[in-house]
Amino acid sequence: MLIIHTIPLISDDEIEENLIINQFYQFKSAVCHSIGCEAKQET
Repeated sequence: MLIIHTIPLISDDEIEENLIINQFYQFKSAVCHSIGCEAKQET
């Protein structure tokens, strides 16, 4: 039952991770608009 014990840590990490991912996708979509969506496929 380690999962139950680590839920609070996971929640905090997920929130931070989601913020980072959100910023990353916002940046990526901005790049997509300025360069073209072909850049997206180069991941």
